[in-house]
Amino acid sequence: YVDRTGDVQTAGLIVSQVPLRKFKDARVEDWVDSYRSLLDRWQCYHARARFDIDRGRRQRMQGDTSGFPAPQVYVRCGYCNQSVAHSLLMPDREGRRVATATGVAGQDGHASRLRISCCPSCRNMLPRCSLCLMRLGTPADAVRQAAAVHRSSGQDSAAGFDLWFTWCQSCRHGGHAVHLIEWFEEHEMCPVSDCQCRCSFN
Repeated sequence: YVDRTGDVQTAGLIVSQVPLRKFKDARVEDWVDSYRSLLDRWQCYHARARFDIDRGRRQRMQGDTSGFPAPQVYVRCGYCNQSVAHSLLMPDREGRRVATATGVAGQDGHASRLRISCCPSCRNMLPRCSLCLMRLGTPADAVRQAAAVHRSSGQDSAAGFDLWFTWCQSCRHGGHAVHLIEWFEEHEMCPVSDCQCRCSFN
């Protein structure tokens, strides 16, 4: 039906009435995810939230909680509203999403330098760190040093919190986590000029 009509809404609504463990076909979860993404693209965030809540309530009433991961935060582009990380995640052979590096193709069709400081969907630049003023996604010197410390201590630098984007939920200013951690060790106010937000207390 979906292949013939392209109607993921009907398929998503129908399969959301049945516990996911009842389906053997992996495409079922893709239909639900496609419908959720469609609602997000249309900026029907409340409808998508109601869909998720109703689906979750129904699944829990039927005793199935296996299909619901813990809530997660996604960094979205301020221009196209697409997830910054989604395009960098590709399914591996087992169907799990894993991080991949993407390059920007040059005029000759060959991949040129790696651009991780722009949105993978629309190629607009990501915001700047409020402290070092480098684009988020750009490994700043302090972030590189933090990665070196993680490597020397035997910790996984890629999983280190220092390398993440982070931001205040009140004023929305943010930057490299390692920079903000250092800033708030000595300050209470937001590092952005003329912002009076007391980020460290929010």
